[in-house]
Parts: sequence; structure tokens; C-alpha cells
Amino acid sequence: MPASVPPLLGLTRYTSWDQVPDGLHTKTQLGEMDHPPLKPGGDPVAQVLYHGNFYAPLYQLETAVTKRRATPAQCAALDRARELQHLCRRCGVRDDEPLGKGRWCMRCSYAVTMWEKHAQAQTLARELVADPAAVLLVVDVDPEGLPAPRPWPWSRSTTTDSSTPPKPARMEHRSEPPSSTSSTCCSPTAASSASATTCVRPPASPSP
Repeated sequence: MPASVPPLLGLTRYTSWDQVPDGLHTKTQLGEMDHPPLKPGGDPVAQVLYHGNFYAPLYQLETAVTKRRATPAQCAALDRARELQHLCRRCGVRDDEPLGKGRWCMRCSYAVTMWEKHAQAQTLARELVADPAAVLLVVDVDPEGLPAPRPWPWSRSTTTDSSTPPKPARMEHRSEPPSSTSSTCCSPTAASSASATTCVRPPASPSP
């Protein structure tokens, strides 16, 4: 509601309702008449001051016309529209107060707000990941929520644990030619052990 309604130029002004002559009524007064309700049929002819800073236009009763009444179908449509103002269009919950233009209850409004923020966070995360110059810093992380550390594949262990799988043997390459008495071999049995194994062959027996 405005703080004030300025007077209309060129019209007679009345500063109180006692000064208003008979036959002049406001639009609200014409609509409240029972036999039958009326509405202004022309331009205002005067104005009256009320509430100290408001001017209400006055219309002649003689020029007023009958207000058209709504049909039963129009009344039913209006009642249905008023009832829908209390129903959430997402979950169907009825509220005592009209839900307004969006017609969402408080819970659905909160859920939609959270979805919008989640979508914005996803868009920002994708932009950061796609930017090669971006630096990601994780702070305030719960240690219990982090995954358990796994051992590096090239780390050496001094003790043998039956629960951990054996590490592949490291194969050594020697540039010198193999001797007739000993050589380095890596058999499948040796490769499956925890460390490299050096196989020493016995000397060949002399032929008879």
C-alpha cells in the first residue's frame, strides 16, 4: 500500500466525509451495494480526503452500471484456484497458509535450494579439474575417513609375512660369460620367492 495518494487535478476536494453530498460514492461503496452491486460507469467527479494523506475518487450513482456476476463455472474455477494455492505442487502436502507463486512447501523449497547449490558446486568442481593451472588444496580432513595406506610396490621388507603376496624376484644381468662350473639362473620356483635366488650347478662329472 502506498504511503499516500495524491489528489487528482481539476476535481473538487472534500476534506471530510460529512462534506460529501448525496449521490457520490467511492468504487468500494458502489461494489458493496446489495441491490444490485454496482461499478463506476464514468470518470470520477470529485474526491475525498481520508486517513490524512489519501484521496479517494468519487463517482455519481446515476451513471453507475450493474456489476456482472460470475457464473457458477467461474465460481468453481476460482474456488479450485484458491484451493490449489494451499497445495504443494511437488509433494501435494496441504498448508494452512497460501504457498504463493511457486506453490512449494517449506521442505520442498529447502530441497530445491540444496539441489541448486549442489549443481553449482559440481559445475565449479568440473571447471577447477579442467583448468591445468588450478591448485587443489584439501584442508580439515577427518583422518578416520581417509583410506588405509597401501605399501609401495618397490618397497623392501626384512620380514616375511604369509598374509602378503610374495614380491617378484629381481633378475640380474651379468656381462661376463657363464663359467662351466656355476651360472645364475632364475627358475619359476626361484621367481616366486620373496628375493632373487642364485642357483649353483655342481661340476660336470668327467666322461669315462
